[in-house]
Amino acid sequence: MTLHAEQAGRILPGSFKYWSSSLDARHYLPLPGRIIWANRVQVGNISPSDGDNNVPFGKRFFLGG
Repeated sequence: MTLHAEQAGRILPGSFKYWSSSLDARHYLPLPGRIIWANRVQVGNISPSDGDNNVPFGKRFFLGG
């Protein structure tokens, strides 16, 4: 399980002010016949700190893989 937190624009000024957090959990289950069942769950949140919806495109979350 991995927890990640990030804040931009607080200490050093820049074009963006936001905070982000995400959680990644993985589980592997060995099955007979050299088969492994893998599960993965990712949850994340990102929101601007200054009230403006100015979040970098590369940091946004999207559905899919």
